[in-house]
Amino acid sequence: MPQKREYSKEYLSMVLELGRRNASVTAVASAFELKGQDRETFICDLTNPTTDLCKAYQAGLEEAGRDLNTALQNQAVNGDVDAAKLIYERNLQAEVDEMKRELFGI
Repeated sequence: MPQKREYSKEYLSMVLELGRRNASVTAVASAFELKGQDRETFICDLTNPTTDLCKAYQAGLEEAGRDLNTALQNQAVNGDVDAAKLIYERNLQAEVDEMKRELFGI
């Protein structure tokens, strides 16, 4: 298994921004143009909740989710039924994801 490594604040900032853009794990790795063992290590770190890299990525994803929820809430308040439906579906999926994390660690 590849060994974890330390990442600079600039690197973590770039990962945070890519998370805010809702980039996938592979898209983030591709943005850094990593190959071979470096790419494998990066992806392992990006998906390991104990690393700063993963924490930065997750923070970006959470911020993107909050921004989307705010926009949907505003639309729903103004009578957009589709936005209200999306809010319901997102909340339901969040509950399922939380149960998976609690029960299975995924």
